[in-house]
Amino acid sequence: MRTAGPEQKVYATGFPGLLRELREEHDAVDYGLTVGLYSLLRASGMRVTYGETDVLSAHALQLHYSFSQPACATLSFFPPVDTLFKSLGITWKEVTPSGPRTAFQVLKSWIDEGTIALARLNEPLLIYGYKETVVETLILAARLDHRMTEVVLSVTQCDKDYWRYPLDEGNLLIKVEESPSSLPNLTELTRNAARRAASAWHASNLAGCATGAEAYEAFSRDMKDASVSFADSGGMAWLGKRLWSQWMSRASSHHFFLRMAPRFGGEERAAISKAGFCFGQCVDSWKRFDRLLGPTWDYHKFGFMEEFPSSYLERWEDLDLRTRAARWVDEAAAWEEKAVKELVKLI
Repeated sequence: MRTAGPEQKVYATGFPGLLRELREEHDAVDYGLTVGLYSLLRASGMRVTYGETDVLSAHALQLHYSFSQPACATLSFFPPVDTLFKSLGITWKEVTPSGPRTAFQVLKSWIDEGTIALARLNEPLLIYGYKETVVETLILAARLDHRMTEVVLSVTQCDKDYWRYPLDEGNLLIKVEESPSSLPNLTELTRNAARRAASAWHASNLAGCATGAEAYEAFSRDMKDASVSFADSGGMAWLGKRLWSQWMSRASSHHFFLRMAPRFGGEERAAISKAGFCFGQCVDSWKRFDRLLGPTWDYHKFGFMEEFPSSYLERWEDLDLRTRAARWVDEAAAWEEKAVKELVKLI
């Protein structure tokens, strides 16, 4: 166990160097919970890719949409932490602290052990160190929704800006205790991913939100409806990360299934290869959609723009552009449906 004197910093094993590596590696992927889970695996010494984490947590296998409920983009049929860690044979610890001060005590003890943590608060944070001052302990964290921007938190700041109230929503601290060095039983993991993809595609709804095929249909329909405004306070939430992170995750499915296909033979290998190809075509269709209406990701600052420029909002109010973009949504849906039909052959 390590301790720090006044004004000294204590880091988890491999940090802060590994933080810089993770930030550079994920320059063009979704940030958030999936990157946090991937960071836990990397720090534990496990040989795993971001795409594998994205698929095996089931994030890359789902798509949710409800115009009036943009928060549905963060929902999941499959609890991501349990789904990922149980699939990989990982043992982990979860703590639900009674308040920020207790959370800081737990996190400090984990860092002293050399272990990083994922804090699921108002926004996900990767906790990788702490600093002792003459007054209090400050936690060193990376904001996963903001391209791993580093932040130094006091108990007061955590309580004010990050702690979730009411308490029944929960604030959760997670650390990996033991993990294998590499992915176990890849063929079975691939079959499980295929089952989850098919289940998510054919499900009718989740918490009142359209999912899978119905989510594509609902979004395409709203894109072609002049009475639906994506530039007002309600619809604008879909112009940033909520939509982008979902369709970009198809790239993870594309790479995952193409990489797993050679582990199979005969018709199963052909089906997995074709599914991977179809997911790639799905991503290409979404990229064409994105080029029509304009990207919402800023690679040079801290993630998604907090305020969209008026010229960008005007494009989303142009019904002709939206109707043309909806055709690419329909094409993306057709490709994903083909991918799922191939994956069903493994079930």
